[in-house]
Amino acid sequence: MSDRWTVACVVCLCLTGIALTGVASDAAVAQSTATPDETTNATVQHEDPDSVSDSGDVQQLRRWLGNRLDSQLESSSVALSEGEYERARAVLGDDYDSRLEQYVDVAGDTGGGGDGDAGETYREVGQNQRNLTTQLQRFERAQERYQSARREGNTSEARAAAREMARLADRVNDTGTSVTQGYARLGNQTGIDTAAEQTALRNVTTNTTETATTVRRQTFVETNLTVLDATRTIAYDDPLRLTGRLATANGTAVTNEGLVIEIADRPRQITTDGDGRFELAYRPRTLPHNASTVTVQYVPDNASIYLGSSATLPVEVEQVPATLTVRNATDETSYGRPAGGTAVLEVEGEPVEGVPLTATLGGVSLGRATTDERGRVRFRSNLSARVSPGQRSLRVSTALSKRAITTAGSNATVDVVSTPTTLSVDATRADENVSLTGQLTTEAGDPVDSQTVSITRDGSLVTTVRTDEDGRFAATLPTDGSAATVDVGARFDGGGTNLESSRATVTISTDVNASDGGVVNWLFGDGRWFTIAAGVVILAGGGLFVRRRRTREEAPDEAVDRSTPTRTATPTADDALVAALDRADRFLDGGAAGAAVRAAYAGVRDGYLEASSTDTHWELLERSEALDDAERTALERIVETYERAAFSAEGIDRDDAAATIDAARSLFERDPAEPADD
Repeated sequence: MSDRWTVACVVCLCLTGIALTGVASDAAVAQSTATPDETTNATVQHEDPDSVSDSGDVQQLRRWLGNRLDSQLESSSVALSEGEYERARAVLGDDYDSRLEQYVDVAGDTGGGGDGDAGETYREVGQNQRNLTTQLQRFERAQERYQSARREGNTSEARAAAREMARLADRVNDTGTSVTQGYARLGNQTGIDTAAEQTALRNVTTNTTETATTVRRQTFVETNLTVLDATRTIAYDDPLRLTGRLATANGTAVTNEGLVIEIADRPRQITTDGDGRFELAYRPRTLPHNASTVTVQYVPDNASIYLGSSATLPVEVEQVPATLTVRNATDETSYGRPAGGTAVLEVEGEPVEGVPLTATLGGVSLGRATTDERGRVRFRSNLSARVSPGQRSLRVSTALSKRAITTAGSNATVDVVSTPTTLSVDATRADENVSLTGQLTTEAGDPVDSQTVSITRDGSLVTTVRTDEDGRFAATLPTDGSAATVDVGARFDGGGTNLESSRATVTISTDVNASDGGVVNWLFGDGRWFTIAAGVVILAGGGLFVRRRRTREEAPDEAVDRSTPTRTATPTADDALVAALDRADRFLDGGAAGAAVRAAYAGVRDGYLEASSTDTHWELLERSEALDDAERTALERIVETYERAAFSAEGIDRDDAAATIDAARSLFERDPAEPADD
């Protein structure tokens, strides 16, 4: 029997396996994509939004997704009212976030309207309800601590737990109010009835507040703080001088007690006299220069029997100029090496303590710190890759604007030197895929983390990956099957950084017979060919029949030609784009890094690129040919982080989310927002 006949039989056997697998796949697809039954009006439960073309189907899918979100919110509310906090949290987990993203996409495809706003409201309500769940769970634990301490006669522990209950009850009340208001907005935007959810959450909030109030009355003595005398016009060089008195609610003086009094949120240690009186002075530093009042507050320690109290007094603030100087600035630095200097803040030669300062190098933050008793702050940080090479400005300024102390800031010059990089790659064949691993390092061998590396096949971009803390990366990419060998590699574009570009390529065989004789040697060794040939004779006919049938069935399907998305001629931050980035910032501030990334990605997708609504994030990137290197680097960062936020079980951290928002902002050519006031 000739080798040619044997090889033909082997091919038939392979075709048989492929054909049978294809039939099974067809059956699975047919089952999962069945259309609604016209008689029963049953709804398709798992339809891919990207595959829907008919507007009626899209509307139906939007309603289904909205109903799913409503059901999850309702289930979470019921669980909260029953004290089942883990269940309440789990209901609003990854599935809720996934359905929400689908809802937002589909609502946009159908014209949005109020539903576009509803998507944002669903997001806010879900996040607030998760926060409320955590707060209620902590309140319950504090209540258990309080009850246990009371049973054991541990007064100081009971008081500490009672104070925590009071603090948490205030947060529960605020968050509960936000959630119920969100439910009311959902009702207006979607027409759903949220009365049951609102009632359940109001009951939970009310019960928490009442419990905390009862415990407070059982445990503490209320106090009154009275301001007897105070200066009206104040400045750093003309401090406020105040005389006050602390007494219980029935007028009994709190005598000879060491207390903490906060004025404008700055604590002071004082001791009351025999009549409960005390005196203190306050130099305004970070108080807004247009402040018309300051608050004086008694802050008891956790073990105290007394409750806190406060008073408000009118003031007029006069600004005082301060001198800010940068000393001992780094002369020269490069990636990963230290950079920074020492800042000194003074008023008429006297050091100013307690003022927050920020430092940037080439516009990239080196950190924030508060001046010490000598008016000093030392800024020192390893240089980020984001600082471009050349003579760069090290700038130190006050973190807060329009305050009682004002300064023009100070600058020094630092020489940032570019750093050569090296890419190493290794590839192995696994079935019909290639597994690629590699590392990005400096020329000296130091790992380079948090950088985007493009993975290529025969010179064409396939995907992008992010280096980890050791500079390592990995990717799996399919072979195209058209050649016996394939060139796979990686390239790093250092544009916009102080790192130089690098690339590496490795050639790998895609021939399954290329390694030590491969399958052919196995087939014909030790007389195995006879057994296999017999099996082929039995299976070949049926396999080829199925294969031909599938070929005929699949022939009409044509690839869909999609237009290439391009960026707008002038990317400007209009109201919608600003709103998208502002939402991203709010999510990030609230600890929702994944939601922040999704909001930033949506803003770029919808506002910066004229893309088809059916484009996936990677398709969007691959066909965005009109971008320059800097834009493409930013878009690659956004897309890669979005993929992890949307589909990875591991999620992302705050730093990745912040970097993604910065990349989105760079596309819109917007100046970074001024630092928020403390």
